[in-house]
Amino acid sequence: MDPITSSIRYLRRALTRAPYKYDYFGDHLAVRKKYIPFLHDDAFQQSWEQVCKESEPHWIGGTPDIRWRVHVCLWAAECCLRIDGDFAEFGVNTGLLSTMIVRNTKFDESGKKFFLFDTYEGIPVDMASENEMAGVHKMNKNMYAGNPANTNIIEFARKQFAPHPNVELVQGLLPGSIDEVSFDSLSYISIDLNITSAEIGVIEAIWDRITPGGIIVLDDYGLSGHEEQNAAWNAFAAKADRMIMSLPTGQGILMR
Repeated sequence: MDPITSSIRYLRRALTRAPYKYDYFGDHLAVRKKYIPFLHDDAFQQSWEQVCKESEPHWIGGTPDIRWRVHVCLWAAECCLRIDGDFAEFGVNTGLLSTMIVRNTKFDESGKKFFLFDTYEGIPVDMASENEMAGVHKMNKNMYAGNPANTNIIEFARKQFAPHPNVELVQGLLPGSIDEVSFDSLSYISIDLNITSAEIGVIEAIWDRITPGGIIVLDDYGLSGHEEQNAAWNAFAAKADRMIMSLPTGQGILMR
């Protein structure tokens, strides 16, 4: 049997059979016969289902199943709770990742601040490169122009994080809006801006204030259509004498 026919038969069997307790199919990722911790964590699952319910009106087609990406961010956040430095997320939207972090870790007891940077009005088109323009227009249309529920997304975010007094929403263009808040150091950083110039501008602005051992999660690092970001991050990492770990979720992990 040739490899293509074999692969097609394998996919047909995987898609038609009943889900197995060690399977995960979501977020353009399929994993079989592996022990996946979050699938066996009742607290995680209940929290995720609640976040999905709250966020669903703000996503066309429902809240995306990004549980594996959430699992990665929870791991990174747990590591960074043990070292000096506040938390920051650059590119928030409805706050799926950051909501799961504050609800499923001891962040509220840590004394750290969590800064959530976003325009809360969509991705700034004038900052996109020519190669990024089509993707940015599509995301803005799907997330904002095409969804009336997102006309005032910052109010939804404020409601989500109201129970967490150490979370601060920062609205504005990046990297300039970083100067609107005060912090000595950062330990956990998530970056998902979809625009190369903004992402590199952010890391250049904060790199010297990231605690050694701090973790930067790059949400789009390995996703198709984001090759320009990938190349720019690889160049930055090489200049900083670092290596980025690429994950099958599409995320990249960079350590200070």
